[in-house]
Amino acid sequence: MSKADLTDFLDGLSRVTRQIVTALRSAVRRAAPGAEQTLLWGGLSYHRPKVGGRVKGAVCQIVAKRGEVRLDFIHGMRLADPGACRRATACRSDLFPSGPSRMPRGRRSRP
Repeated sequence: MSKADLTDFLDGLSRVTRQIVTALRSAVRRAAPGAEQTLLWGGLSYHRPKVGGRVKGAVCQIVAKRGEVRLDFIHGMRLADPGACRRATACRSDLFPSGPSRMPRGRRSRP
């Protein structure tokens, strides 16, 4: 992903959303320094090229839409969750919403 693409993406966000996304980007970079960052489905996607592509090698995706910021994990059901923070079902990505249960209608799930 080019620096211009990243700048365009970040410039399209509100100030508060951009701050949250920037903080998450830093956390992902520290946790997965070898992950490649790309724009995918309107968000920032991180994957490990040595493991596979955007799905098989997926680490996470930062999604900023409709006033919410989510950190999605396509393989999230494999993650330990000792604090019972995730909201997901076995058939979809884990979501860690940034706000109080503001997941889109039809996508709410039990913690």
